[in-house]
Amino acid sequence: MSKQFLFTVLCVGACLALGVATAAQAADETVNGSPFHVKGSSKVQSIVEDNDDFGTSTNELTESYSADVKLGVGIDIAPSWDAYLEGRALKAFGALGSESDTGSQTAVAKFLEWRQSWIRYSDVGGLTGLDIQAGRQRIREDRSLWWNKDFDAVRVNYDSTVLKGFVGVGENLRSYRSSHDDFNEDQQDRLRLMAEGSWLMTPQYRFDVRGLYEDDHSGDDHIGDLFSDGNVDGEDQNLFWGGFRASGTFEPTQSAVSALKYRVDGIIVTGEEKLITTTAAGTGLRSVSDVQDLDVFGYAVDASADLTVEAPLKPTFTLGYAFGSGDDDANDGTDHEFRQSDLHGNTSRLGMSSSTIHNYGEVLRPELGNLHVVTAGVGIPMLAASDVNLVYHYYRLADKSSDPRSIHLSGSTNGDDAYLGQEV
Repeated sequence: MSKQFLFTVLCVGACLALGVATAAQAADETVNGSPFHVKGSSKVQSIVEDNDDFGTSTNELTESYSADVKLGVGIDIAPSWDAYLEGRALKAFGALGSESDTGSQTAVAKFLEWRQSWIRYSDVGGLTGLDIQAGRQRIREDRSLWWNKDFDAVRVNYDSTVLKGFVGVGENLRSYRSSHDDFNEDQQDRLRLMAEGSWLMTPQYRFDVRGLYEDDHSGDDHIGDLFSDGNVDGEDQNLFWGGFRASGTFEPTQSAVSALKYRVDGIIVTGEEKLITTTAAGTGLRSVSDVQDLDVFGYAVDASADLTVEAPLKPTFTLGYAFGSGDDDANDGTDHEFRQSDLHGNTSRLGMSSSTIHNYGEVLRPELGNLHVVTAGVGIPMLAASDVNLVYHYYRLADKSSDPRSIHLSGSTNGDDAYLGQEV
């Protein structure tokens, strides 16, 4: 524990030094008109978990300490050409590892990561706001319901303020970590076609549409095929997601309320999926024991409202509700449970929060599927760059299950109760 604490203190100092050096370098380059633009960030993190198996084993409290440093360099190549490179270094102590800014968690103790490396050509054909961007790049939307990942892709982007969006195609081609844990069997050979459009209909109202098609072309799996243990492809899917987002701001005339922001997302998923079941087949190996083909049709809703009150401390109150359909009839040949794209992150800024937090809570961190989530919160600005937020979540299964989709717990639920719990 003392070594971990000392390491954390040293990392804090190193991260602060990096931040100061990066800021100074960026300021100097801006003054001198350099084509290089440097930015960096650092994070020291502690994660503690207890009883995530519901007391089914004798595991004691687990914890991790980590330092996470990112450094990026932008390059102005020519009047219409620019590029960007970004890397990441992580060092962690403990079984829980670290969590990244995409919402994903890894138990790997240390690695170097190649995050982004793209080139962009702007104002294509002389049209202001139209550009082509190719390479490993961050694809993200504000709520992270659809995408929040570094991804190998080619995109055509357009932004005229009133209208903006992109169309793109991509597929991760290799591992980008020295630990090689980011490109297992279930992450390979997944081609995605994606599109996003946003229309600022009035200064207070925006309407978005998004679509994503995934072709998992990793090949046919047959009974008897072998996988290495811990590197199993559990499903192959050919799915389409389509949805909309309506969002906006009201500015009430009452003096007690300064602003009301709202957002509503609706999404459907449809297509085909192949579920692959494996069993132990000797040391370090698993064998395919069953392959099941299913049709898929599910849907989800995610909505929230933020109300800022003109009162002492000027608090912002948040109320939200999210629902992902469950599979109420497992014998009709169609899986009705909603599932997200694996490009999602489910992290965003809630209410007054100046940093991203998990949309559906810090303990369960679930994927939106077979679930009702009610959220309530309050945020208070404290200083120019500080805030305090209190967030409450209530969880309930849409359909009773002993194995809810992607809930971050090692124990199973009992299958008899829909109520999952509450969190503050």
